[in-house]
Amino acid sequence: MFHRRAEMNALGVTPAAKLAGIHSGKHVRIAGNVIVRQRPGTARGIVFLSIEDETGIANAVVMPDIFDAHRLLIVSERWLLVEGPIQNVDNVIHVRAKRIYNTLSSAQRNPLRSPRVGVYGMLPSSPLSSSTTGVTGLRGMAT
Repeated sequence: MFHRRAEMNALGVTPAAKLAGIHSGKHVRIAGNVIVRQRPGTARGIVFLSIEDETGIANAVVMPDIFDAHRLLIVSERWLLVEGPIQNVDNVIHVRAKRIYNTLSSAQRNPLRSPRVGVYGMLPSSPLSSSTTGVTGLRGMAT
């Protein structure tokens, strides 16, 4: 991310190290390499992402409706930009995802990888859901 910081600044992306100084409720953007994806069975469909930039690690919480809308992006992309309100309670900081984007442009993506292929192989052409993709969760899945 260090090499792309000027681009990220232009997009309004806040470095992980500066999140502690932002008050709860303010909308922010975080971006970086997804180092951990978790979907605990006890979390009722909530997905937790740890996203690393050059300054540290930021955490994002993805509610089930957002996960369903962005499933392929969340499970298959290494670099994400997450936008949403920050929650900072007793210095426990996370961003509640409202929008999620891939941070790589189409020119930077692997041209040999089909856009319909994710980490679970070919996906059906019907709308994505856990029943049609065979994806039951991301428990402890790390990249």
